[in-house]
Amino acid sequence: MKKRASKKYKSSSSSIASLKKKQSSVLLKKANQFLSQGKMNLARETFQKILRIESCHEAALIKYAQLCVHERDFFKAAELLEKLRSTGLMSLENLGNLAMVYCYLQQWDRALEINESVLQQNKSNVFALYYTGYAYRGKGETEKSIPYFREVITLQPDLTDCYNELCAALQQLGRKDEMVELLDQMESSLKNFDKDKRANLLFTLGKYYDEMDEFDRAFRFLENANNLVYQQRKYDLENDARFMRQIISTINDNFIRKNSGCGIDDASIIFIIGMPRSGTSLVEQIVSSHPEIEAGGELGYMYNNAMMFNYNDPCISTRKLAESYIQATRPYKNVCEYLTDKFPWNYLFAGLIHIALPQAKILHCKRDPMDTCFSCYKQYFQQGGHHYSFDLETLGSYYLLYKNLMKHWYSVLPGKILDISYENVVNNFETEAKKIIDHCGLQWDDACLKFYKSRRIINTASRDQVNQPIYTTSVKRWKNYEEHLEPLKKVIEDTSN
Repeated sequence: MKKRASKKYKSSSSSIASLKKKQSSVLLKKANQFLSQGKMNLARETFQKILRIESCHEAALIKYAQLCVHERDFFKAAELLEKLRSTGLMSLENLGNLAMVYCYLQQWDRALEINESVLQQNKSNVFALYYTGYAYRGKGETEKSIPYFREVITLQPDLTDCYNELCAALQQLGRKDEMVELLDQMESSLKNFDKDKRANLLFTLGKYYDEMDEFDRAFRFLENANNLVYQQRKYDLENDARFMRQIISTINDNFIRKNSGCGIDDASIIFIIGMPRSGTSLVEQIVSSHPEIEAGGELGYMYNNAMMFNYNDPCISTRKLAESYIQATRPYKNVCEYLTDKFPWNYLFAGLIHIALPQAKILHCKRDPMDTCFSCYKQYFQQGGHHYSFDLETLGSYYLLYKNLMKHWYSVLPGKILDISYENVVNNFETEAKKIIDHCGLQWDDACLKFYKSRRIINTASRDQVNQPIYTTSVKRWKNYEEHLEPLKKVIEDTSN
């Protein structure tokens, strides 16, 4: 009897396991369909269902982690990849992905430890070499990063991000001759790369020749780079214009008044909004130097959920928006009570942010329109959109859309948004810094004056600039290119700060 019962139990267990695998397989197909359709929230929910059925489902863990990286949910991505690692099924590729995620979380020692184990198994693993260099640079051990970046370029010359990292490291160490030699090497090899990688190199060349004050030469590279990208990316300005008109007509005085009691009174979040390259990274670095404030960087949680907001049931949706944001950002508050979020697209939803988290602070960074736009034009936005930035006239037109939307927010959120002028910050730093901290409701701390001494590295285009003391050389820098920027100037010349 016992043998029969044992066989029956094994048969039953086998049937359950088989059923679970079938359920997971069906759900995985659905999740992949949602991903291909751009329905990220549905894909996320489906991956969660799979992992409730099979907690160590390899494909679900990998795909879900990739989705989290795409949405900048790095804590969740690390959790998923660590789960995969615990199963013993971790490939070198996914081990490398885990190291990359720890770099994004600025957990440099963990990243270095993982990369070391990868390189022990394959000393030529380019991914591990690159992120080892990246981690050393993040730790402030820039000298150690250089041989890793050089090895990457030797092994895989088309990993073009590495040229920018190596240029930045050489510049940081004052090794200008080596940097110029590298720039010459990049220029002579442009024809060897496909359009995307060529554009990346052209932007890098433009950036460093600009910093060496070779303005005409820099613009030649920048113009070629932007033309190359703009031809490939299909951008429709009217789509963004229509979207912003819908926001203005929907999230109006009446909408905000009706839903003003639906959120959560959490005063711990400091949103930093504005156009890219308007000083948001500088402001975050100043603010997060305060001992009570943690820097979150560009967190996509508010934007991703606001895009799914149900305007047919606004009060419940507002509450869900607040709850999901608070839950998602909790891991970022390691020891500090307050957290910054400088995701660039959050300016689109300032109204929703206010009703969801009415006690949160909103800091709006403003900069000279020409400097803002030209700085965007100099930057290769490989991810995160900003497709408008690769053509001067289109860039100017988008700036006007942004300006008009901000005008709306001032109207419906009077006194709720603090404007921060980049020019005022760099010219009257201490006074402006104290004004910002006061608006955040905190006592002043002199650590904010030494923001550039923070060991934190910025994972955005501004990271090298904000890790040095305040400087004024970026003010009116567009004037060095005035004759080249006439199409941009013509569009925005009637705007004001």
